[in-house]
Amino acid sequence: MAYVKKKVSDTSLPSTDSETADVDESAVDLSAMNGVVFSTKKKIPLDAVVYVKNLTGGMLIYQDTRTGYIYTWQNYGEEVPIEMRELVNMKNTNPKFFTENWIQMDINVLRDLRMDNYYKDFMSYEDIETLLDNTADVIVKKLEKASPVIKNSVGLRALQLIDERKLTDINVIKSLEEALGCELIER
Repeated sequence: MAYVKKKVSDTSLPSTDSETADVDESAVDLSAMNGVVFSTKKKIPLDAVVYVKNLTGGMLIYQDTRTGYIYTWQNYGEEVPIEMRELVNMKNTNPKFFTENWIQMDINVLRDLRMDNYYKDFMSYEDIETLLDNTADVIVKKLEKASPVIKNSVGLRALQLIDERKLTDINVIKSLEEALGCELIER
């Protein structure tokens, strides 16, 4: 079972929000040791099914080395149900799925897998869909910290919107081309 440190308030000190936390009833009180309480954290069961979304521009394939089962995402944004134990195996055998942000799932699953640190400047599928509705400056600022896979996904989504004539602002298109380092429209 995993343990999480939590600060508790000391009655002799003024209380602030950063010094207090709700503590589980199952917590072991060690407040005599610098006001720290260790509480048990519930982990996601290994047989739980997690929906995993594809963030790459095209087809994504993962073959589980333990079972030999092949998981296939055909398109960007497609969700595939995977058991938690398979995700643990994916993390151990092919961590690029997480480190390169090829997939998206619930943040609690990422925390249990200890892969949440790779998703700090992460843009979710929904963020990418709404990103192109912003001004050129906002788009460039958000893309500065994005991983190459996310930039690729944004570029492909921009191409789709240009083809559908939903993205027509030339300033946004030029800013996207500069931020992504590619040409979106022919000149």
